[in-house]
Amino acid sequence: MENESLIEDFIKLFNDKTDCDTIIKSGVETRFTLNTAESSLINKTINNVFQDADVVSNKITINLNKCKFENCYFFHDIKDYLINFDRYRNTYLESDIIILRYQGTSLWKHKNENFSQEKALVFNFPIYNELFDFFKDNTLFTTFYSPINNEIIILNKDNGAFHIGYKNLEEKVSVLPHLQPLIQVLKDNFVNKEFVQFFKENITVFGIGNSDPKERFFEILKNLNPIILLTERDYENYVRDFNFENIKTKFKEERNKYFEGLEKNIELVSKQVLSIPLTFAATAFASYQVKDKPLIVFLILLAFLLYSIIAFKMLGISQFNIQCINEDVNKEEKEIIDNYNKNYSHFEEDFNKIRSKISKIESLMSLIRWVLKSMLALFFLFSVYQIFNKDQLKKESISIPLEKIKYISIDSLVLLKKDSVLIKKDIVNTITISKKKGTVNLSTVPDKNSITH
Repeated sequence: MENESLIEDFIKLFNDKTDCDTIIKSGVETRFTLNTAESSLINKTINNVFQDADVVSNKITINLNKCKFENCYFFHDIKDYLINFDRYRNTYLESDIIILRYQGTSLWKHKNENFSQEKALVFNFPIYNELFDFFKDNTLFTTFYSPINNEIIILNKDNGAFHIGYKNLEEKVSVLPHLQPLIQVLKDNFVNKEFVQFFKENITVFGIGNSDPKERFFEILKNLNPIILLTERDYENYVRDFNFENIKTKFKEERNKYFEGLEKNIELVSKQVLSIPLTFAATAFASYQVKDKPLIVFLILLAFLLYSIIAFKMLGISQFNIQCINEDVNKEEKEIIDNYNKNYSHFEEDFNKIRSKISKIESLMSLIRWVLKSMLALFFLFSVYQIFNKDQLKKESISIPLEKIKYISIDSLVLLKKDSVLIKKDIVNTITISKKKGTVNLSTVPDKNSITH
């Protein structure tokens, strides 16, 4: 802060008390005459800022390169500032830069000061030089550099060789907007050769080719922001088109995976469908065969219930797989709509096919669930009926014409026919025989070791 105060005092002294007609530059020295004779104040003010200042009465000789403060640069005028660019090339943002003769007064750019249009010359001229060096050294942009003509040559597919001239001492940068943010954008984007090609092509769009070749670099900077915006748009469209082709290829692969996943689930569901009638038929047949044994019927019911649980679990897995596929399809469709809306029609038919197939599989699984539940309910009612039906079994009788019987063998029992009478031999069970309408009715009764006629 003290240094700034001393610099401010000197600038005020120079602006207020210097006869402009006396200001001259001789080599590295600047000489001027003050319109006051306050020698003591003059000496103090000048010697606080510069080394080896020559003050004789009101005649001052100063070497502007001998400022006492670090990163503080004094220049006689605009030309002096432009010529001595190397002095502040790498530190201009962090430096105090003072041009003593600038448009009738002095210009002072403070350390780390933000850009302002009135001081645009100080801010933009270093960027002007840096940007030219950046273009010159970039082989993607510059085909040839001619130091003799101080120009770079680029090749454009529409216009062939294009010459871009450059002026070392370009004061007109004072009318340009802030160049620092734009050069950073270029540096970030020039790593992509496609961006560089679009940038080269767009230079001619703004009519820069109609300018004097020596003025073309300045014209590029004058139109730099719209050229960058146009190039970014072209590059973005290029990237989108390029990515769109990749997306199409990738989607075809994903589409095949979706269909493969659906086919696997269809296969799983189909096996389930085929197993249902076989399982139910076997279960029903088994339960009918043992209908007079309630415990066995109950065990068969339990087995069918367990089978139904497994079947529902398998259907649940298939349903989960279908839901995951459906979510993936929705997500991919949304990404395509968001990023490639104008090209969505290329994918719409495939998405409709996938969704149609998903819908049909879900409908089939719902139907299978309903069938399984219905079969389980029916078999449960059938089993309950079998278990709780306690009626006495009716005697089983067989009516056989008597004249047709020669003998009957039951296990170790042998009955012989003799004179229309059946005689038992080695019987285990007793047979009761009665005649009625020319038939013999046979029924098993507890063994009494006798025959009843």
